[in-house]
Amino acid sequence: MRSGQPLTGTNGRRCKEDEKLINATLRVGKRGYIIDTRSLNVAQQARAKGGGFEQEAHYPQWRRIHKSIE
Repeated sequence: MRSGQPLTGTNGRRCKEDEKLINATLRVGKRGYIIDTRSLNVAQQARAKGGGFEQEAHYPQWRRIHKSIE
């Protein structure tokens, strides 16, 4: 699956529909990975511009990994 950058920003907005959709793709007890193709530093800087990344607490079956690509 692929998605665009979320618009969480500094106020920590959430998209509960996205959370339900992503969490529903795994069976109970299974784990998945969200691969952010930006470095952690770049992803954190995006937060100041209204972007960023979701909080892992809202995606309990998923682990976020930052693997920057050119």
